[in-house]
Amino acid sequence: MSLHIPALRPGSALWKIACVLCWLVVFTGMLAPGEAVARFELRHFDKVLHLVALTGMTLSARLAFPGARRLLFWPLLLVLAVVLEITQSVLQPSRDFSYLDIVANLCGVALGALGWRLWRALRWERRSRGAATRRDWPGG
Repeated sequence: MSLHIPALRPGSALWKIACVLCWLVVFTGMLAPGEAVARFELRHFDKVLHLVALTGMTLSARLAFPGARRLLFWPLLLVLAVVLEITQSVLQPSRDFSYLDIVANLCGVALGALGWRLWRALRWERRSRGAATRRDWPGG
């Protein structure tokens, strides 16, 4: 017995709202003053936060816009991963630029891409069992 919830279909309004909320939270955290995030920099824990944040941004964007062209989508996210770190130190002088943060951001995009591939693989497995049709699960 399969559970089919149309609102969770990639490209649905629910995914678009989740994407906007995710991106707002990440931008707020990345552009917060240094004093507000100092407690997270203990033992490089902030790198984990960068990784999780960019993974969430990547997955939410891909699920919100599954039809976006791959040759535009993925390079754009990779550039964004670098630009976020540069912008963070420019807009918030109390924050320091870190190459390790850029690496964590890029790894987050890679993990998000892996998550998207897993989502697609599970979708194809469901489709091969006849649980869904192409119309039910759009996005490539």
